[in-house]
Amino acid sequence: MQGVFDAIEKGVTESDQIGKKTLLPSSRRLQTICYTKLPRWDRYLPCVWTSYLFVTFTCNPKWKEIVDTIKQGEQPSDRPDIIVRVFHMKLQELIEDIWSGQLFGPILAILYSIEFQKRGLPHVHIIIWIDKKIS
Repeated sequence: MQGVFDAIEKGVTESDQIGKKTLLPSSRRLQTICYTKLPRWDRYLPCVWTSYLFVTFTCNPKWKEIVDTIKQGEQPSDRPDIIVRVFHMKLQELIEDIWSGQLFGPILAILYSIEFQKRGLPHVHIIIWIDKKIS
């Protein structure tokens, strides 16, 4: 809240006059792991008795949500905040669709790692363990 009060005190009335542009270096990496449906002892050897898929999901700067949100004259690379928010929303939708079991059947586990390309676009590598036990 203090930043808002400071801006009003300085007479700034437009939101594009507040803040600063931040470029994340390509080495910046965020990793997230989801191991929610495996028994504790089975977390370390899931591929011994299951099938798995490897999926890569990349942000597209021409997604409607991104194009509609950026202002006239701006490039998607000028607004990493919008890029990351839209990517995160679409990634959450994808993960929910995978967990639902309608795409690949029953799922045991999902592991994913989010990375940023040199041009600043995020992408994610996902490993999906499918519940197809060998009898």
